[in-house]
Amino acid sequence: MINSKLKKLGPKLKQLSWFVRDWGIKGSIETFLCMVANNLLKRGLHKTNIPTLSTLYKSAESVFTNPDELLKHIFEVNSLELAKLHQEYDDSRSEILRRYEYRSLPFPRLWAVEEGSAFLLYAITRLTRPSTVLETGVANGHSSLLILNALDRNAAPGELHSVDVSSKIGQLIDSPERKRWHLNLLPLATLKKSFQDILAAMPQIDIMVQDSDHSYRWIDFELEAALPKMSPSGFFLCDDADLSFALIDFCKAHALRPLLLVDTRKVFAVIPLSSLKTA
Repeated sequence: MINSKLKKLGPKLKQLSWFVRDWGIKGSIETFLCMVANNLLKRGLHKTNIPTLSTLYKSAESVFTNPDELLKHIFEVNSLELAKLHQEYDDSRSEILRRYEYRSLPFPRLWAVEEGSAFLLYAITRLTRPSTVLETGVANGHSSLLILNALDRNAAPGELHSVDVSSKIGQLIDSPERKRWHLNLLPLATLKKSFQDILAAMPQIDIMVQDSDHSYRWIDFELEAALPKMSPSGFFLCDDADLSFALIDFCKAHALRPLLLVDTRKVFAVIPLSSLKTA
């Protein structure tokens, strides 16, 4: 019995001795640890890692570096319509930048959505004319103000519901612009339950902008919790999509293919739900 087991181990022990001979004890240990880590990654440790651009590319339907091309891919929009949207966006952007100059804001300016992503956010809100937009993560209110300006331009009923954990948020937004704005603060002691309660009280959601806690577990929780409330023709818009595997795994689980905009520093994801397969 023992001899048979030793015979089976013989080739493996010989391979191990060759490996130690070629790589040394230190090199062998390092390689073994890398093999263990790789195995763990396949089992889900990637939840704490950041995906490579190559991995993001493979998960996407298409990847863009120009927001106009992404919009043309989704909507039947021509050059004149895009020019009009750019002019509107530039007007909103100029006012936001003016406010940055004279207001004392609690959050870093670097937290704001990037230019190409900001235009996408504005343009999709204009082109889809949503009745209900959900935004998670507000900070100074840069994205919130763009959405509110787009809703006003739509000249139709449209509401923005924003969710955050800090009462200092939204300092860029003035009183007249708050008539369409519903701000919800999540108590730290009941984050998940409070978020679920907010969703339960909301009407069907046309656009969800995910830009809050960018950890794997929280992004996954928010997207999964919001999915049943989303319009069949709605959109998930996710800033900092390159900071975790959450978006990739969510899309894979629901047979969705995101459209990615590679901006200056970050990746912005647009997920159309029109292709979502329902039971």
